[in-house]
Amino acid sequence: MRRYKFQYWHLGILAIVLVLLFSWGANYLEISIPRPFNFLHTVTAPLHRSVTWVGGKIGNVRSFFTEYRVFHEDREYYETRIGQLERELSMANEVYLENERLRELLNFEQRVNFETLGARVIGLGSDNWGHTLIIDRGRKDGLFPRQPVITGNGYLVGQVEEVYSGTARVTMLTNPGFVVGGIVRREESRALGMVRGVPLKEGFYLMDNFSWDADVRIDDVIITSGMSEFFPKGLAIGTVKTLEEGDYGLTQRAGIEPFIYGSTIEEVLILFAEWGEEE
Repeated sequence: MRRYKFQYWHLGILAIVLVLLFSWGANYLEISIPRPFNFLHTVTAPLHRSVTWVGGKIGNVRSFFTEYRVFHEDREYYETRIGQLERELSMANEVYLENERLRELLNFEQRVNFETLGARVIGLGSDNWGHTLIIDRGRKDGLFPRQPVITGNGYLVGQVEEVYSGTARVTMLTNPGFVVGGIVRREESRALGMVRGVPLKEGFYLMDNFSWDADVRIDDVIITSGMSEFFPKGLAIGTVKTLEEGDYGLTQRAGIEPFIYGSTIEEVLILFAEWGEEE
């Protein structure tokens, strides 16, 4: 008997499933159900609504995960693209800045009345003070020791110290051994002194040998005096930032902030003239 009841249950479930399939199929295909079977639509309507609701929720969940996957893929693409564009922008900006510096060098070359040679800074010297540069010009380019080295806007950097085949070492004006004659650019003053690579405090370097009554003021601009053997007149050195007495009041000394202090030097000009050549 239990076996027969089990089969009856199967038949009942199968009948219900067939009725549901018949009703759903008719609705889906928009087929009119014969009038005697209209009750099937009424009986199965709640099930239709329930299944439709569940199906809609399942569809929403599926749509959510699909959209999430697409969003995640799009985000990865745009993050990669943004990174690529940032790198390209950085490279383009670097090229622009380099062109501006080279244009500045060219403009300065056209303004001065002596021969110049452009060079790139390719390294820093290995001296203990760290005030030397390595440039990509050397003996084969006609360089020789003690030539003045400047930036594109005429600021004094230093002078060539040692020359090799394709490179050279430049001693900067902030090096403790560096000395050059300086003069106050202001017409009412024209006071003379010696600029030395002796640090007074951070960023300031010594200028001494001013007479006790020399007209020197804070923010005066100091240029090369032309009285040093290897430097022409008029190269910009720096600005006076401090003043004090020296030699028991017999002289004055100043703290000079070089124009190149704190700046990154990437290209320079080497000056050629008779005052710099050696036999």
